[in-house]
Amino acid sequence: MKNKMKQVLIISLTILMVATVAFGKRDKKLSRTIMSKGEVKWIEQKGRLVAFDNKLYRINAQREVVWEYETGQEIIDFAYIKKTNLVYVTSGDNCFSIVNATSGQRLHFESRIGAYAFFYTIPYLTDQCLVTDYNGIYRENNHSLEKDGVTAWRGLNKLWHQSIAPDASIYVRGKSIFTVTRRKGRKFYTKLYFPNNTPGPCVFRDTEQTLQRTRVVAPQQPFAAELWVRPPKIIDKQW
Repeated sequence: MKNKMKQVLIISLTILMVATVAFGKRDKKLSRTIMSKGEVKWIEQKGRLVAFDNKLYRINAQREVVWEYETGQEIIDFAYIKKTNLVYVTSGDNCFSIVNATSGQRLHFESRIGAYAFFYTIPYLTDQCLVTDYNGIYRENNHSLEKDGVTAWRGLNKLWHQSIAPDASIYVRGKSIFTVTRRKGRKFYTKLYFPNNTPGPCVFRDTEQTLQRTRVVAPQQPFAAELWVRPPKIIDKQW
């Protein structure tokens, strides 16, 4: 009788363990609702990054969650840079993070006081990411001269920062970076100049330049020169 009771107990525990493991695996799968409502980006042949609300997930081909990274507020944008295996994430409350794409470990974090918000993340070349700053909240409070900005990152290092026109969007064409502004229904493209191989952090000054009707040659000192030339196939991020 005791042996039968032991056998029943062992079988029951085995069934319970199997059910727990199966249920746990099912819990690790990202729901199709989150997949449909969140922003999805492919990072490998069978891997994806999914941002939904204040969480960033990495999932495999079976929708199983490899890792999960949580921010304080809703995620605004994110970009994956394959060469450095890093994910750049901007989120509410002026927060910016850099996350390891394999482990989900946060390698860098910064937050700013005020309404000068980290905004879009844009892959650039093979190993860099452009992170824009949005100052629209200040402008809504009648600070009309407050500019936006863009910062280039390589790995965990800031390469350069440039102030750009208010409400400008960013367009990347090969190695060239343009800001796009609109006046009276027309688009204007301002090309940003900077060293191709910046060894370390550097901050660029703001300069006011006269409108150019032809493409200009990059000068010795970095500056922004406005062009009337319309680059083909414009696909730019809108503010």
